[in-house]
Amino acid sequence: MLTEIYLEALLADSDLADQVWDAWNARTLNDTAALIAWTLIVCAIESSPPQCRLAGARVLNDLLII
Repeated sequence: MLTEIYLEALLADSDLADQVWDAWNARTLNDTAALIAWTLIVCAIESSPPQCRLAGARVLNDLLII
């Protein structure tokens, strides 16, 4: 499941997907947080208007800071 959503996120935005991967790999994010982050990347970047993409990027930034 994580691999599938990670691959989808890579297609949507490889830089953001890799940031989440690095945090997940370093155990900064658990599996659930990584899944949510990658899902946000896919949803926010592929199918939302620009203001939603910006909001999604802010949520991802907050997740990566934690």
